[in-house]
Amino acid sequence: MDPASSSTRRTPDGRWSPTPDPRLFGALHLHRVLYEQARRHAGRAACPSVVIMDGQSVKTTERGGARGLDAHKRVKGRKRHILVDTLGSIGC
Repeated sequence: MDPASSSTRRTPDGRWSPTPDPRLFGALHLHRVLYEQARRHAGRAACPSVVIMDGQSVKTTERGGARGLDAHKRVKGRKRHILVDTLGSIGC
């Protein structure tokens, strides 16, 4: 089987991953255009100069896959993060 014609690709760590859907790139471009328009409409620069990062520790079930440990909060589970700009828009 020719790797160029397959619908999967090899990741840097050696695993196989499906090729991304080309429509995803169109959706990301649309998001970026709308995001920049919203910032300009609010009187801000198109690209933010400051972003705010927040994290949350979430307990997972025992059946869950990969998990870690937040030693500070003593929580076994996953940690998720979010980035917002000063207007509160997600996906900076």
